[in-house]
Formats: sequence, C-alpha cells, structure tokens
Amino acid sequence: MKNVIINQPALRHTSQNISSRRLPSEVESQASPKDLYFSKTWSPPEIASRGATGCTFVGDPEGEAQKVAEENGRFAVELYSRLAAKTEGNLFFAPFGISTALAMTYAGANGETSKEMGGVLHFNEFPKENLHQAFGRVAKDLTSRLDREDCTFTVANRIWTQDGARVEEKFQKTVGDAYGALAETLDFKDSQAATETINSWVAEKTKDRIRNLIPPCVLNEDTPMVLTNALYFKADWACKFDPRHTFDAPFQTRERQSIVTPTMHQTGTFRYGEFYLDNEKPPSSVNRPFFVDSPDVQVLELPYAGGDLSMVFILPKDQETLSKVEKSLDPDQVSNWLGGLSDKKVVTSIPKFNLTSSFKMKEILSEMGMGRAFSAGADFSGINGEKNLSIGDVIHKATVEVNEQGAEGGAGTAVVVLESFKRDPDFSADRPFLFAIRDRNAGILCMGRVSDPTRTE
Repeated sequence: MKNVIINQPALRHTSQNISSRRLPSEVESQASPKDLYFSKTWSPPEIASRGATGCTFVGDPEGEAQKVAEENGRFAVELYSRLAAKTEGNLFFAPFGISTALAMTYAGANGETSKEMGGVLHFNEFPKENLHQAFGRVAKDLTSRLDREDCTFTVANRIWTQDGARVEEKFQKTVGDAYGALAETLDFKDSQAATETINSWVAEKTKDRIRNLIPPCVLNEDTPMVLTNALYFKADWACKFDPRHTFDAPFQTRERQSIVTPTMHQTGTFRYGEFYLDNEKPPSSVNRPFFVDSPDVQVLELPYAGGDLSMVFILPKDQETLSKVEKSLDPDQVSNWLGGLSDKKVVTSIPKFNLTSSFKMKEILSEMGMGRAFSAGADFSGINGEKNLSIGDVIHKATVEVNEQGAEGGAGTAVVVLESFKRDPDFSADRPFLFAIRDRNAGILCMGRVSDPTRTE
C-alpha cells in the first residue's frame, strides 16, 4: 500500500506511520457519479505483444512506454539499495506502487521541485504530458494482461481532497486519464469519518486483506490531500511445487544462526545463471572444471502461470558476498544477470516465506535527491495553483506470501541455468537471498530480501 500525504507547510502538521497487514488491490473500476471528478473513465487499451521478452504498445510509436518501464526498473534497484542499507532482516516493497503514487504527485510539481523529483524517478527526459500518457500505458498493459484466474495483478489509485479545497482542472484530468485516479472530497476535520472512508475503500480494493490502514488521529484539519495507491497480486506457479516434497530443512540466517524452516523442492527446467562479481573470473557460459571456485551469485527465474510474470531469486554464495551484492547492486548489473540466463535443468530448494515490511520514505527519498518536495519551499502549484503544499511523508507497506501454489500479495522472479556437461546444478536457497517480481514488459514490480524465512518482518 502506498500513500502520499500532502501538507500545507504554514500549518501545524502531525505525521504518524500508517500501517496495514496486506498489500493492496485492484484496478479502479466504475464509481458512482458522486465519486467522479474526471470526465474520462480508465479503460485498458488494446495491447499488441511480440516475442517472449518484449512487447510493443498500441499508440506508442516512439517507444516511450517501454522507456518508462525501463526507468522504473532503474528506480526500483536504486531504491532497493537504499532500503537494504538501512534495513536489518527481511525486506519487501513494491517499487511500482511507489513510482505510481509519486508520478501522480509529480503531475502537480513545478520548478525545482519537479526537477528534483524527476531526477530521482528518472522522469526528466520525458515531456511531462508524454510521461504520464506513457506511464498510464504501462499500467494499463500490465493489468489488462494479468487478468487471469491463475495470475492477477491489479492497481487502484484514488485522490482524497478536503471538501471545498481548490484542485486544478489540468491536474485532475492528468491523474484521471493516465492513472485512473478517481477523486473524492472528504472533511478531514472529521478525522474519524475521513479515516473510516479511506480504510473502507482500501479494504474493498484489497479484498479485505488490508484493514484499518490509517490509524486514528493521523488525518486532521491540516490535511488538504491524500494520494493513495493500492496493489494486489496473486499468481500460481507455472510448475507448482508438490506439497509432499516440502519438508523442514536448515537455513543459515544473516546473523549466521542455523534454523529449520519448511522448504519446497522441485527439479525442472528453468532459466538459470551463475555469475562472478569479479569480471576477471570466467562467466557461467564457460565450461569450468569442478575445482574452480564456485560462482559468487546464482540467479534463478521461476515463471508464474501464463509466462508474463516470474519470480527471480538472486542467491549469493555467502554472507560476505550478500553484502557485496547489495552494496554494488545497480540496474545494469541486474539487467546483465537477467540477460545471461538460459534454460537449464535445476534442482531447486526454496523456503516458504511470508513477509511484511513497512517504510516511511521521506528520509530515503530526500537522500536520493528530492528533499525539496518535503520542505516549505516545495512547489506543487500544479495541484492547487498556489505554492503552499508539500509532501508530509510517503508511507509504504507491502506483503508477500510464497508457498507451493504460488505467491500472493507480491511476487519475485526465479531464474534457472545449467552447464549441460555437468550434473544438474543445485539451487538451494538455504541462506539469505534477494528476490524480485518481474513482468516481461513492465519490468521489476516488487523486490525483497529473505534473511530469515521463519519471521514475517
């Protein structure tokens, strides 16, 4: 779940963490007339796909939607590196949801505020109008393709404004047309009623997986606007794990403690690769004798039903390598790893896990370069025609559960590779690993780290 809370800097602001228990849901559908601020409804366009790993978008002759997806992936990896450095233990977040909520807010930013946000989000190379149209095509393509009983990814956006507050027509139209963000007026002075209204909407969009998202007393008379994004994900594995082959197995945590956790087992042909962090060492494509050092990183991609979504597992060989990977992780490296995968028969051992993470993003986003948006000098005049708004905080919470059937809440990608002259490689996730949910076209949607699969946080 993703919230952006807008402040009026001149007024007293009370900021509290917003908590929830599940990752949000579903594409914004029809609303009653009283809910609508925008003249256009958000209906998915026709999509034309091409190839196993690429896609073309109808109405995207310049390839801007694909470029937006690529830049979202860069932001995802950069944000992961920041979060990983500040987070102990397990970690999970949905960068696609964060990008979406901030993109809507960015639609109202001007001047240096816009420039800083655009730099962090990798938006500056796009004219604003083109950006939002292209971002909208990415989201609509994603949700229209992933609308199956065995693989679903839904997105909902909503803007909540103070009753009587001015909102620029251009801003309303942009977020409505591109992001399907319906708007609703509330009286934030009645904190309890406003909170109940938003929480009820979230519960509906998440199929009751997130309840009481906003705790009491967070909203008040100093809150002119809240921008809310909700994601929901549920998908079956293309090749499900047999529960009869799940049994307790050892796992060494990040603290080097040996624990026992339910672990799934399967042998199959998946996309897989082995890689070194030191470029002078031979890549996985080279035939290596058994006495050569083991690779620094194994990468496994496990597809979900339909083949569009997958979970990618990045398994460093030890704790020291995990730290190296996270410190040096960059978008180009991830892209090279994914590009180096090939179909191999692999013996896989993956622990079942259920993670929930919650973040207040103000500090990290400020460190990344968009601090002005959170300051009294912010310029969001594109929202209300005045320079009296700033972002109070960006609250994010995400959850993912992975089991024999598949994943719910969010997902990651798993890749498999084998050198054919050797025995089947063993991908045994019995130590901390990274994972990501990846769409063949939209790129990285969620990322995380499992340090202890027996813990939920």
